[in-house]
Order: sequence, then C-alpha cells, then structure tokens
Amino acid sequence: MTLRYNTPTVSAEWSQSRETHEAVAMAIHAIADASRSPEKIWEAPTSAEWDQVTMAVANYIANDVFPAEPDGRYPWGMETVTIPAAEASGQIAVLDDCTRDANIIGYAKNEAEAADVFMAYMQERMAPDDFATLHRPTYTHRHETSVVSPAFEPLF
Repeated sequence: MTLRYNTPTVSAEWSQSRETHEAVAMAIHAIADASRSPEKIWEAPTSAEWDQVTMAVANYIANDVFPAEPDGRYPWGMETVTIPAAEASGQIAVLDDCTRDANIIGYAKNEAEAADVFMAYMQERMAPDDFATLHRPTYTHRHETSVVSPAFEPLF
C-alpha cells in the first residue's frame, strides 16, 4: 500500500495535552490548511475531516508509520477513531456473494487474495467431490456495497 498522506512532525505535548493518539494528531496536522488549523479540526471536525483523519490513520498503520492498536481504537480527545485490525493492515472485507444478504467470509488485500479466501471458505464447507468441480470466481473491488464498504465481491 502506498503512503498517501503527509507525515508532519507533531510535538508529543500537542497530542498528550489533547489526549489524542499520535497517529490521529499527525493525521489532523496533515489535513490542516490555511482555512482550518489543526486546533480547529481537533475541536470541531467536519464529517469530511473526520473521514480524512480516519483514512489517514489507516494509511499510516498500513505503511508502518505507526503500529496498529490491538483493539483498533485511536483516541481523539473524548472521541475515538476506530479502525479494524484487518483494515489497518490494508485488507478489506471479502463477501461470499453480491447480494444484500452476503456474508463477510474473510479479508484480503487484492482481488486474487479475495478469490483465495473464497476458495478456502468453500473447501471447508463442501464435499471434496463437489469442491473439485467448483470454478474459482473472479473478484472485483467495490467502493460501496449493501453489506460493508469497501469490499471485494465475486462476479458470478
């Protein structure tokens, strides 16, 4: 995964005095500009700023700028940015079908891994003779699905 956000230096005092995780503090500073200072973003983020900070923190973790927190929680003052461990590692959900009743069957970083997850999932649930006739599906990355977004969906 490519590092998509700047990594500005933020003083430990800035994050500690605001009870904010260092990754969140860095992300806030990375998205700040002349119209919105880090302090303004920290105090009252817009929904777009919250989303940008969340994406930046996930990107920092996926690129080993910061280690992932075991519980996926990154404090922002009295609030918390939550990033599931799989997402933090650059993985997204793999669905078993493309309906609104689809199930999350695992996580993958790309379409080929998603197909591997599907095949392993099906092998555990099928008789060997039936599994032998199963065709490996092609997966596609969807930014939005009715189950979870983003996700890999099979193309049947």
